[in-house]
Amino acid sequence: MAGNVAAVRALLRSAEDRLGVRRSGSISSASASLAVPEGWRAAFPYGLPIAGVLSVGGVQVEIVQALLAGLASRQGAWVACLGGPRYSWSFLQACGIAADRFVQLPHLSAVTAMNLLSVAVRGFGVVLSFHLPLSSAQQYVLSRQAQQSGSLLIASEWERPLMRVNCSVMGVQGLDRGAGHLSRIDYLLDSPYGELRLGYSASGWEPIHTELRAVQ
Repeated sequence: MAGNVAAVRALLRSAEDRLGVRRSGSISSASASLAVPEGWRAAFPYGLPIAGVLSVGGVQVEIVQALLAGLASRQGAWVACLGGPRYSWSFLQACGIAADRFVQLPHLSAVTAMNLLSVAVRGFGVVLSFHLPLSSAQQYVLSRQAQQSGSLLIASEWERPLMRVNCSVMGVQGLDRGAGHLSRIDYLLDSPYGELRLGYSASGWEPIHTELRAVQ
């Protein structure tokens, strides 16, 4: 436990020394939200919240969490990934996450989870949390800490988040060509405001534009 906490704190000190960021590691902005690409506005008309908890549900949530974190990383945020998968550097790059402002600690126990998350939300602009065993009271404390520190906690499971996003798979291309030929996966992100369709392939992420046809 002490070693993991020390690793997170060491990165915070590195961030301060190299970039001069403040202790929260959050994005310097007068806005209450993070900017999103124009094509994302159907689901996120006001951008992403800059602080608080955003919960992601559905399928392949780890992919969606990294994608959302990439939006913040492009705007200067440091990103911490706690308890999740070991992302490849190529995937992180495709999502827009800067490798020199990213740390991941994939193996957390129930004993270490709360302590590490508490440290992370007070030192990183974005924290990714994956299926960690947290009580309702612990979630409440972390939500308050994220709000007060100006940190966005993107969690796979949360009882009372600021925003919920659900992910589903719309389709997979290349399966008919056999093993090793998967070429693209299309996702649907559903927020309280609307839907966003995105495709992921070897060339990265791209929005899927649907055409509206007039009824004859």
